[in-house]
Amino acid sequence: MKKKIRNFFETFLGTLFGWGLLYLLWLVLFREINPVILVSGVFVTGSVVFLYNRFELAVDIPPRSLARPLTWIKLFTSLVVGIAKSTVRTCYIILTGRVKGKIVAYDTELESGTGKLFLINSITLTPITIGILSEKNLVYIHHLHLEDRDDYKTAVDQIRSTFEEPLLKLLG
Repeated sequence: MKKKIRNFFETFLGTLFGWGLLYLLWLVLFREINPVILVSGVFVTGSVVFLYNRFELAVDIPPRSLARPLTWIKLFTSLVVGIAKSTVRTCYIILTGRVKGKIVAYDTELESGTGKLFLINSITLTPITIGILSEKNLVYIHHLHLEDRDDYKTAVDQIRSTFEEPLLKLLG
């Protein structure tokens, strides 16, 4: 009985702490304090916390990954560089009329849900690709310019080296 009460209070305090952090982020992002922002922030962040708990979502970032700041910096730096290079390439492809979009399946070694989420978001943030769906170990990608099998292999190798390898080190 004491263990149940203790678990309840730990869960309650964790939820309250998470809600507080989200609410603080809400206020920081709006950079203005007025009654509408204060009240809507309570409801929006409360809804997020409720849905998070209701559907038993989990952030499975292992604590050991926080001890690797250089890997995080490398990941985000390569993401920014990838976005810049891909933007230039996408503009060129569109202006020259060489758009040949294809949907391909990419086999990932990532096992954690958070790792797959980071991967699919990183793929989507680079303008030439859009991450569509992640099922088990497959990630479906819409690629704007793939002509043949070699282009596919090059794109997969680039995704693996730029995004997946650092994520494997961080999140497994």
